[in-house]
Amino acid sequence: MSFLDRLLHRSSATDTEPASEQSCIHVALIPRWESAADMGRPELATGYRCDSCGTMFTPDEVHALRVEAFARLRDPSEPRSTN
Repeated sequence: MSFLDRLLHRSSATDTEPASEQSCIHVALIPRWESAADMGRPELATGYRCDSCGTMFTPDEVHALRVEAFARLRDPSEPRSTN
């Protein structure tokens, strides 16, 4: 417990309930390249990083995520899988 918590009669952070985990839908995927010469060419990206949760993905995984997102846009009643 920190000095300020004791002064203000607050409980420690461990006493509070953890925030519920929400699944990220990985909307903002930032490409990564091996060399500066490859930058800007999506077919040469070696990986992608989700800007929201920081998860790294391979190009094949990103392709699957995009296919799922397009399917979800076409049929919004289809249940969404969680990652």
